[in-house]
Amino acid sequence: MAKTPRHRLKGSIYEQSARIGNATASPGRLELLDLLTQGPRTVEALAAQIGQSVANTSHHLQVLRRVRLVEAEKAGLHVTYRLADSQVGTFFLQLRTLARSRLAEIERVSRQYLEERGALEAVDVRMAETLQPAVTSATGNAEARYLRSHG
Repeated sequence: MAKTPRHRLKGSIYEQSARIGNATASPGRLELLDLLTQGPRTVEALAAQIGQSVANTSHHLQVLRRVRLVEAEKAGLHVTYRLADSQVGTFFLQLRTLARSRLAEIERVSRQYLEERGALEAVDVRMAETLQPAVTSATGNAEARYLRSHG
């Protein structure tokens, strides 16, 4: 059966939406979005935080930029990235909340991560939020931090 013009247009809309899904289908890019919800950072700072090369980090950021999830600002030799707007931060937090509610593996891995870090290390705020039973509270706290840093 041939697709009607209406179905082709509808398909085009889904295809464009899938671009966001493809851009966020990488653990490395999700980690970059997570860091950027906390505020703008240079490529070099992001690379150091995720343990990747500047070139690889820059590539991931370009993928996110092409679908307008992040914006970049060049100052001299450095490029600083930030989330494009609050909707991106909300999208990331909702994705993380959905993953926590649907994938039991996340809690197990999160607990293992905290145990391996040892009792004397400070708990990373992002990881602590992942383990909080009140998802609404965790999401609200992260959204408040995002709004303070981008407001």
